[in-house]
Amino acid sequence: MVACRMGKKSRKRRRRNKLRPAHKYNPEPSSATHKAHRMNFGMALTILGIMLGTLGLMGLRPQISVSLGEALNLSTPFTRPFKLTNSGLLSLSKVHASIYADKIIIGNLHIGESILETRGWTAGTLESGEIQTLIPGVLSSPVQPSVVDIAVIVQYSAWYIPFFRGLRIWRFVGITDPSGEFHLVQQPSEPIKKRALGVLKSFPP
Repeated sequence: MVACRMGKKSRKRRRRNKLRPAHKYNPEPSSATHKAHRMNFGMALTILGIMLGTLGLMGLRPQISVSLGEALNLSTPFTRPFKLTNSGLLSLSKVHASIYADKIIIGNLHIGESILETRGWTAGTLESGEIQTLIPGVLSSPVQPSVVDIAVIVQYSAWYIPFFRGLRIWRFVGITDPSGEFHLVQQPSEPIKKRALGVLKSFPP
């Protein structure tokens, strides 16, 4: 009888234990986990700093461009000057612009591998956002050319980059459209670059 009662009591205890909710064990994060979190946060800050620094340097890099301006005379649309623009955030110093002729034919006039006489602005400091105009004298003629292959060569310095001297080339080639009008269009400069730089050495700024 005693053994029977004790068996019933033990079964009742087991039932009560089954009904009790189990307590979850939530161990506290270890010091190694905290350290890993700190390292990940530090790495994220480093990457963010590098990205912001790179963007800052990109914004400060010299940004100079050459494009075609409006025709000087509406009756001669090929007489278009070149616009030199500093679109960077800071000024550029010791800027010198030249116009190289790889080949020009206007009537009986043939010009090849030479630096053209240029009217307008050719040298000085170019402030941020400033635009200057270059006019190749030979293309101011009222006579329409049959062949034009020229390049604008710009040399410049950036006062905030020690010992820096930049050089860029923009090439423009004349084409005749179906209506017979002559236009200048920008083309890759690589085919004439070597000749242009060779001639430029004979005309130091």
